Amino acid sequence: MNKITRVALTAACILGAVVSFFFVLEEHKYVIGEGWAPIHVNIEVDRKFARNITLFLPRQEELHLPLQTAEFQADGGTSEKIIMYTRLTTHGFYLGISLRIAETEAPQTLAAIDNISIFIGNKLFYFSSGDIRAWPATEGHNENGYVILPVPGLRYTPSLVIKNWTNYYGDFNLALMGISDFLFHPARYVLTYFLIICLLCLYKDYVSSVYRSLRGKNRIFPVLLALVILTGFALRINGFTRSSGWLDELYTSMASSPHLPFLQTFSDPGNPPLYYMLLRLAFTLFGWSEPVGRMVSVILGTLSIAAVYVMTLRSGSKKAALLAALFMALSMYALGFSQEMRSNILRMFLVPLCAAFFLDFQQRPSPANIILYCLSCICLANTHYFGVIFIMANFIYYFCCFFAAKKTNVKSAVLFVCANAIAALLFLPFFLITALRMALANTDFNSSIKAPGIPEFALCFAVFVFFIAGIHLWKRKTLQTLIGEKASRLIVYLFSVSALVFVLSQGFSLYRPIFKPDYFLSIVYPACIALSALFVLAVSKINHVHAKCLAGFCAFLFCASYYQGIRGDPENGAFKECNEYITRDSAAHPGLKSATFDGKAHGNYSGYPEYYGQEALPVYSAEGGFDVLYLPHIPFDIHEDRKNAAMVQHGIDYSNLLKIHVNDETVVYKKYLK
Repeated sequence: MNKITRVALTAACILGAVVSFFFVLEEHKYVIGEGWAPIHVNIEVDRKFARNITLFLPRQEELHLPLQTAEFQADGGTSEKIIMYTRLTTHGFYLGISLRIAETEAPQTLAAIDNISIFIGNKLFYFSSGDIRAWPATEGHNENGYVILPVPGLRYTPSLVIKNWTNYYGDFNLALMGISDFLFHPARYVLTYFLIICLLCLYKDYVSSVYRSLRGKNRIFPVLLALVILTGFALRINGFTRSSGWLDELYTSMASSPHLPFLQTFSDPGNPPLYYMLLRLAFTLFGWSEPVGRMVSVILGTLSIAAVYVMTLRSGSKKAALLAALFMALSMYALGFSQEMRSNILRMFLVPLCAAFFLDFQQRPSPANIILYCLSCICLANTHYFGVIFIMANFIYYFCCFFAAKKTNVKSAVLFVCANAIAALLFLPFFLITALRMALANTDFNSSIKAPGIPEFALCFAVFVFFIAGIHLWKRKTLQTLIGEKASRLIVYLFSVSALVFVLSQGFSLYRPIFKPDYFLSIVYPACIALSALFVLAVSKINHVHAKCLAGFCAFLFCASYYQGIRGDPENGAFKECNEYITRDSAAHPGLKSATFDGKAHGNYSGYPEYYGQEALPVYSAEGGFDVLYLPHIPFDIHEDRKNAAMVQHGIDYSNLLKIHVNDETVVYKKYLK
């Protein structure tokens, strides 16, 4: 094939693949729906002019009629101002939002609008009455008897590809959504895949030489591992600040504040201080803010991919280790924890390291190995109390193997006991401080967790039986012949320790209930990842063509099950948006004296404005002479009954409340007191 023909075919393949990819992506726009920010529009306006307002979306040529939202008592009370609200569905790219008002009533209607608040994802666009009055001179135009008034400046993130895109999270997010759909829905992109295969065939000699070069120099696995880790990092950093922190995350931020005494890091009875110390260090170095805290989890989540690789590598198979790292990188469960400011992701990083160092010491007892294991145990024990249970499970497993072995090494056993004793001693300060605080405060830790019943006992017994069977499983020649002695030993270890963690946690729950599924799963999840990879390896070792096909299919199913698309926007926390609206709205009405409820009594809002760099309003009191009262209503924090009870307690009639929608679950109640 001459050079001109090759260049022409190459250009045709590349151009055809790109065009076909974007054509299919355009035809299936819904696949990137999670990449579009939900839009919530609130218009505060005088009641008699509300019927004049319609929202117009230029690109879709759609009209949206906002609904009137307010809280009323049974007596039919009314208010002069209401909130016109609508949620814009995300079926495409919004290139603008406009107000559509009848031309004859436009001046009066615009004058009647007090403010417009538009929430795109977790970002607020607030327009006061002064801002709105300035729009017609620069933006508005008449069309078919209506004034079309574009709302300016609705840009979530600057775009390099699609300019003036209102409903937007960023080019990087869009690229990840498109690539993920391409990889996990190949049937949609048959033509694209065909053209890519043709392109590879054109350059098969070059591709083969590169592959042989990497494989000959033993670089193929480091390159693939780097790609897997980079993929995991890209998924984790994408939109890591897209949603606001929920209640537990904010508690973590407050406990890790560098402005508080250091002993505040010991304040959480369920979470020892290591994670809080890491956050406090990050906040001290880079500032006390939500992005800094989330970035710590992103980094730990990326490191957990390498940690799972290191643990699974103890099976003696780089393929299994690489596959386990891939599962961890694509796991939505791990991805969620990697974008959350809680200690779960630190546990998922430390557990595989602790397991790897344990296996190293068990096979090669040495001072270096026991020191590494001891350090990892100290860190894990001071991250969560289920980490202590994992260490105890390792202890039991070690001595089960010790007494079952034909030859015993007493010196290594003594070293192992000493390492566990050191870890226990360094966990003791947190234990004593927590016990003292609970005794002084007369509180019962984890009082909401139920004690185990008969089903839990039955399951616990079954798991214990499987554990006993697992101890002897590694002696079976069939398993060792199939996947090797190291891999079979790792399988038995992961299976047995996971079972022991379950049995021990249920046993402790007889005295004090401590078992929660999410605590347990965050500890054993790295083991599940490794076992999944080893299962695929075991199937592939079967010397049969159908078995190899089954192994490839299983690998694909595992990837598809672990990866369920880029994480959307959980709306279980909207403190930042709520506080920002309250701050902006109160500042837009300097003639009115505004207040919020006491944060400590009604939702813990008092410390959050400072955390988000916002100005805190005074706390409401009957003697304060306030004109406007704001009350955020966030599910799982303030419920309707608590909201009403709080208002009655302060002598406030809870009729005629304006309801500003922050997202699908969260609102801010606004009450004009005078």
